[in-house]
Amino acid sequence: MARLHVRARVVTDTSEQGIRIRTRDRDLALRLARRAARTFGRFVREAPAAARATRRRPGG
Repeated sequence: MARLHVRARVVTDTSEQGIRIRTRDRDLALRLARRAARTFGRFVREAPAAARATRRRPGG
């Protein structure tokens, strides 16, 4: 069975008139961080070619 890494914290809201329960899902955060890293890596690899193609385009 997969282990859930969800943490909850009780914090005061910005008006300090009440509280909010903040949750953080560690597994989701890791998946999103990996996805962002892959996307950024793709951007770094493909950006020069995309810039060249844009400069060659008429009216670009």
